[in-house]
Amino acid sequence: MAPARRFPAGAVSRAGAPIGASPRTGNRWPLSRRPSATPIYREPPLPIAGDADRDDHRAGNDDYTQAGNLFRLMTPEQQRRLIAAIVGAMQSVPRAIQRRQVRHFAKCDPAYGAGVAAGLGLAPSEIAAE
Repeated sequence: MAPARRFPAGAVSRAGAPIGASPRTGNRWPLSRRPSATPIYREPPLPIAGDADRDDHRAGNDDYTQAGNLFRLMTPEQQRRLIAAIVGAMQSVPRAIQRRQVRHFAKCDPAYGAGVAAGLGLAPSEIAAE
């Protein structure tokens, strides 16, 4: 067994990026640009007593009900503060990502999506599904 390598907290690589992080992305990919999102990088199905392929673990999952229920449990003041915090954090995000994220918020609760959209200055016509 190889010995474990230990790096001190805050260690940086020769490229100046934190150990384990990509210099450009900080070890994170936008969902639309991660390598696994591109079909040419998918592994081919494996023949194992027939064909085997990757399972779509997202199929049948509801990613919006719990977030919507939580938003509806909040008082109007809590909802306003949540929306203000999200809007503040998303000001520097590219417009296309803002629109996509607002669509996710709207799937949780229409008032949630509308509040974030209004705070970001997005018109309803901009939020229509792409």
